[in-house]
Amino acid sequence: MAAKILIIGASHAGISAGSLLKKSLGARADVTILEQGIPDELSFVGADGLLWVSGDVEFEHVGYTTVEKVQARGIDLQMRTVVTSVDFNTRRVYATQCGERLEFEYEYLILATGSHPVVPDFAAQYIDSPQVQKRVQTMKTLDDAKNLKAIAEKPSFRKVAVVGGGYIGVETAETLVKSGVSGEREVSIIQSGNRLCNAYYDDDFSALIHEVCTKNGVKITYNTRLEELDFDRYDAYILSLGFRANSTLGGDAIERELGAYKVDEFQKCTVDNVYAIGDAATSFNNVLHETQYLAIGSATRVTSAVVASHIQGEITGTPAKELRNTGTNASNGLSVFGVNLGSSGLTLETAVKRGINAKCKDFTGAALDPALQKSSPTSQAAELDGQKMKLRIVYNDDNQQILGFQIACNTDIGAYIYFFSSVLQQGMTLSQLETLDLFFLPQLNQLYNPISRAL
Repeated sequence: MAAKILIIGASHAGISAGSLLKKSLGARADVTILEQGIPDELSFVGADGLLWVSGDVEFEHVGYTTVEKVQARGIDLQMRTVVTSVDFNTRRVYATQCGERLEFEYEYLILATGSHPVVPDFAAQYIDSPQVQKRVQTMKTLDDAKNLKAIAEKPSFRKVAVVGGGYIGVETAETLVKSGVSGEREVSIIQSGNRLCNAYYDDDFSALIHEVCTKNGVKITYNTRLEELDFDRYDAYILSLGFRANSTLGGDAIERELGAYKVDEFQKCTVDNVYAIGDAATSFNNVLHETQYLAIGSATRVTSAVVASHIQGEITGTPAKELRNTGTNASNGLSVFGVNLGSSGLTLETAVKRGINAKCKDFTGAALDPALQKSSPTSQAAELDGQKMKLRIVYNDDNQQILGFQIACNTDIGAYIYFFSSVLQQGMTLSQLETLDLFFLPQLNQLYNPISRAL
């Protein structure tokens, strides 16, 4: 008899976990996914939604799969299904679907309930009010993207404030500048801290983000924490204040930490045969060696693969591979007005605040020999303040362990982010990094490249 596997939430993590389970177990797994949204919202990607609003991509590129494609994998995907409660003792899930009450049994339950945007109390009334909801938006769902597009295209919305200067805030501001009606629009970022993207970048990198935003017309106000919304000052507000785990299901019967479902290295919760993945679950920070909550897209692939591997092993008794979640380095990327930035691990500021004897090694200059710039496909963009690349390696001066890195460049930085995320995952030191055998080809990578020159 097939094992009943129930997944709550057709998030990226939920769909990925279900697909991997059907691929590995086939008929031995009866996989059902319950999703409260409508078919059009399936697999919506927030970042791609911003690209759609700005006109950089067509709408069909916003999602990555469809209901039909998921069902074709043998998964029973039920949309418009709102889960109301979970009974861990009887292993039953109760839900409503278009007014009908439903009950589902499970042997294995996966909570892929995702996250929701942070909305301060003073703004919640506007989010819930149909009269002004299109003037106050978050940026998470398909409806949010559609409403943001309406704001961008409406001539009367001449002054728009983005509340929050993190990744989404900066990306949203760029989107509003690039999209909408002709003529000037005043786009502002209101940031409670003293710089942009401060969780991921040190002062000089944040200064670069500030510079490129202001050069493109974005007004930035720092050290300002809103306590009310002033519609005489701004025509619309976009709230970009971060995310919280959607972890209400299960009540007091399941343990949480930092507002998310507490999980172990196999994504197992504190209740038997229950797992949590993606934004719904806690993460383990490799560098700090502590639990944290981090709503980040890359966790989708890792956590879904881990849970699928573990459940496969439980069902077959002979796991093909014993995957464990080895933690996160919070690796990320940002592309704003043609400047690409990336980071992984700790900033110098964060490390020092944590009491670590941290220092950094920097490189600023051309990634390749200037004589090779024209012939290289990786270096065709404009310079950053007369230079081609800015690189920082943060390390512990007591034991030389690498703690983090940051990069800014006009060209592709993906390989650097991959590389340094692996370096952090392995807990490497500066000397180990310095003696790595890296390739040399003048058109692509100098013998003394930015990494070795930083060291």
